[in-house]
Amino acid sequence: GTLYFWTHNTPLTADSGYGYAAEDYAAWNGTGSLGTIEAESDPDDSADNKPKGFIAAGQSFFVKGISNGNAVFNNSMRENANNMQFFRSANTENTIEKHRVWLNLKGAEKGFSQTLVGYVTNATNGQDHRFDGESFGGNVVTFYSVMENKNWSIQGRALPFTTTDEVPLGYKTTLTGTLIINIDERDGQLANQNIYLKDNLLNVVHNLTDSAYTFTSTPGTYNDRFVLRYLPEEDLDNPTFEDQMDGLTIRKNNADIYINS
Repeated sequence: GTLYFWTHNTPLTADSGYGYAAEDYAAWNGTGSLGTIEAESDPDDSADNKPKGFIAAGQSFFVKGISNGNAVFNNSMRENANNMQFFRSANTENTIEKHRVWLNLKGAEKGFSQTLVGYVTNATNGQDHRFDGESFGGNVVTFYSVMENKNWSIQGRALPFTTTDEVPLGYKTTLTGTLIINIDERDGQLANQNIYLKDNLLNVVHNLTDSAYTFTSTPGTYNDRFVLRYLPEEDLDNPTFEDQMDGLTIRKNNADIYINS
């Protein structure tokens, strides 16, 4: 269900052994698409930064099969000289509901990775071939969501979107120092929704809608440090009166009342 497009952003050099960089594969599926460079770093071409699902002539791409068999290409799939619009008898894409947020992870001096979480018609909170795309990894920073012990560069989730939903986020890095997480783009209901990042290590909830989140890291894989969420800490709990009174003692001595919490 996911197409990975070769973007060739990283030049092939003798120093790299003329190897192909995994971070140069943009991704597209039924949830949406991921770019391989930050939109603001390419303002003149930001609209083409993320693939639109069309495979141009000569375009290198990958797709992962779910069973043995043949990949079939035929004329019914072809576009007639217009990759900006797809003509078909029933354009069901217009009826698909999507609420999405793209998040970037980058180093202070180098490294870039993007992940997408979207609430999409027909997606579930489990694995969906059409709406979930696995992470290739391989960059100096690699950003992804975590579901069912797998890493996903694109994750589609079930509708309706609810502000109580939470999505675990993980990352890999070979860097030591400062890393930055920020919002790249958002649409649907998420366009006007506060987006929060919880740092489980520091027990901090940060509003990414207001500013990027900067933290320090050492090389490694961290699959349980961050959580994408849509409510600040104080709004998640709805404690009962008994819960609120737990640990609270009140005593009276003559005319004085003493309260300890």
